[in-house]
Amino acid sequence: MKNPRESSKAAGAFTLIEIMIVVALMGIVLAMGIPSIARVLQKEGIRKAVSDVVEAFSTARSQAILSGTPTEVIIDPANRTFKVVLFALKDPNNLDENQKAASLFTATLPEDIGLDGVFVNYREISLGDEEAHIKFYPNGTADQCAVVIHSPSREVKKIMVDIVTGRAEMVADE
Repeated sequence: MKNPRESSKAAGAFTLIEIMIVVALMGIVLAMGIPSIARVLQKEGIRKAVSDVVEAFSTARSQAILSGTPTEVIIDPANRTFKVVLFALKDPNNLDENQKAASLFTATLPEDIGLDGVFVNYREISLGDEEAHIKFYPNGTADQCAVVIHSPSREVKKIMVDIVTGRAEMVADE
């Protein structure tokens, strides 16, 4: 006669081979998903450009509020750079050693990203040699600004700075 305890033990357990097969299948599924996850997490192209522009504006706003001194984002379309400096510095390109720390943030657009337009206080800035200067004030306000960029696939992104809050955000395509 069979012992009831022995039959219930055998029916409720997994064998080592079954567990190994499940683990192997999980490993295969995870390995197939890693490249997709890496692509999503990696910043490049238009995502990096939008992130850099928003970071430049956010850095300028936070430094103006924290230091109590106006800051400025200088957009140089010729060099495709965004530089955050203290507003008191008139020529950020000719900084002496003590003033170099005042250049708070610099970003350069990737080569494949196009700069379509820069608007400051509702005035379009020429994309030739003219620099755009966007001021951020200690009370949290800022000059109105819009930056339009595009990717090689013609994906267009518009980043705007709100006048009242000084916050930068990417606006939805219209």
